[in-house]
Amino acid sequence: MAIDGLFERSTVRFVTPLSPEETEAILQDIAKKQSYVLRLVLEQHRTFGNILDIEDYSPDIGSSKITGTYSARDGTSASFSCEIDTNDYRRFGGIRFSTIPGYEVEEHNPREVAIWDAVKAYLEHRLA
Repeated sequence: MAIDGLFERSTVRFVTPLSPEETEAILQDIAKKQSYVLRLVLEQHRTFGNILDIEDYSPDIGSSKITGTYSARDGTSASFSCEIDTNDYRRFGGIRFSTIPGYEVEEHNPREVAIWDAVKAYLEHRLA
């Protein structure tokens, strides 16, 4: 399988972009349904205060970043990052699992690839 096949296999696109909160909820739901342990790192850029309006301290929410790892009960893990939507930097357009540069799908741990496939199948069903 060529590099294009690896990209296709390790990437999940959301049907519609999701907010950080929606993305986190979906990631947690996957962990529960698949019996995975989920570790997440969430970053969100916020600005409080407005240089033009000294009285306005409502938060301006900027871009976010979500990375994580799903771990199966057998010890296999698959790390991923959520991709920012190309049309809205405040929303996520999908998930990309980490791959080994220069390796094809067949050269990756098959149990790790099984996690990719399970997450992809679940999301395709859940978000259809």
